[in-house]
Amino acid sequence: MLSDETALPEVRNFPDFVDHRHDQSVLTNLVIKHGLRCYGDPMTSLPGAKDIDNLVDRILGNEMSIRYRSFSRSLQGHIRARYQAYKARLTRRWRDAAADG
Repeated sequence: MLSDETALPEVRNFPDFVDHRHDQSVLTNLVIKHGLRCYGDPMTSLPGAKDIDNLVDRILGNEMSIRYRSFSRSLQGHIRARYQAYKARLTRRWRDAAADG
């Protein structure tokens, strides 16, 4: 079970401790258990290389799921950017019309 409760109340965290990354801890343990190289050289790694879903698919041998997920996220980002640009244009037109009228 993952919890932020202190297992040993008498043991205090270091003063600069921010937060426990449970997801990173689980990811690290899975990588070690399965002997995977999760992301390689940071200068050449692909976006999402440290994604837990990608790790599970890599363990299961579902490389196409990783490619699909990457494409899908890229497309979602593109659509979101287009929508925001469209919304900004409409807002400017509305403000200009209100200022003129």
